Amino acid sequence: MGAFELKYSVQRQELWNYYWWAWRQPDGLWIYWLIFSLAALALGWLWASISETTNLFEATALICLTGACFFVLFPQLAYKPQERSVTIDADGIDTTIGARSGHRGWADISSVTSRGDSIILMVSGGTRLLPGLWLLTRVGNAFIIPNRAFKGAEQRQEFLGSAQNWHRPHAQKFPALSTKRYLA
Repeated sequence: MGAFELKYSVQRQELWNYYWWAWRQPDGLWIYWLIFSLAALALGWLWASISETTNLFEATALICLTGACFFVLFPQLAYKPQERSVTIDADGIDTTIGARSGHRGWADISSVTSRGDSIILMVSGGTRLLPGLWLLTRVGNAFIIPNRAFKGAEQRQEFLGSAQNWHRPHAQKFPALSTKRYLA
């Protein structure tokens, strides 16, 4: 199997659809919201306990509302409408948007998923717990490759099959502990 190179732009609606889909998955982005909400409850309790004018409900609601706005708006604010080039091969994924380029090995991809309107290559990442110790999770970042990036259904199926075959030997279980933020 040879390399695949695609050029396309992601539209805001595709980005929104991806995040909504990723949020609803059993191990999806809702987990981050839950963790954030528990942290907001703790901060709300602390804020309410030192403030004479704020109660626990007001403080927690304000923090949760601010967080919800961040979770919804950040992907849209960080959105890159420029055309991108994505090349996949046995070594991983190379991508270029404008003057910026990067590489991810297959070990840094947490899943390869076919959706009706796109193929999703979900990126894993790390959160530093202690110096030299990272918690690797599915971070929500992804290569969203819409169906219109392919010349047709046959090319899409070949791309998907190749990506799954190249990813399979490197697939990781998440969450996991590591001494590095990225595996590849």
